[in-house]
Amino acid sequence: SSFLTDGGSAVLLVARERCDQLGLTPRAVVKDYVYAAGDPLEELLAGPALAVPLLLERNGLQARDVGVWEIHEAFAAQMVANLKLMADKKFLEERVGVRIAPIEIPLDRINPWGGSLSIGHPFGATGGRLLATASRRLQVTGDRYAVVTGCAAGGHGSAILLENANAKR
Repeated sequence: SSFLTDGGSAVLLVARERCDQLGLTPRAVVKDYVYAAGDPLEELLAGPALAVPLLLERNGLQARDVGVWEIHEAFAAQMVANLKLMADKKFLEERVGVRIAPIEIPLDRINPWGGSLSIGHPFGATGGRLLATASRRLQVTGDRYAVVTGCAAGGHGSAILLENANAKR
């Protein structure tokens, strides 16, 4: 299980037009997001596997189009389960209701700078840490897209699509 650590974060979200007015250079743009929930008895920590397929389908993307993945890990087994579910065509079609290619994420694209299991789960700051890390990784790698996922008690999950504000298109 991830250990809870002290932490604090702040994320500055600004409209693109306002960034231009203030002379700010954004790292990433929030392109889309999905919140999903599953059965808390059967799918307690499967939220990312419920949200990511919807996000990718809605934006016409496949896993290979995403260079940066920041996936919040509550438990090691939870991460493995979500990766297996996203790669399962039957789960995608029958449970999530999407008709996309199985989502097979290269392991070297997931949390290479550390995740909640390795660096801690800063209580009340995990989302800010995930967004900051993903946006910084986009700048370092030059990739166009990042996906940030989270899960919460009760079977909730989220997936956020970030686009590198400075990537060549």
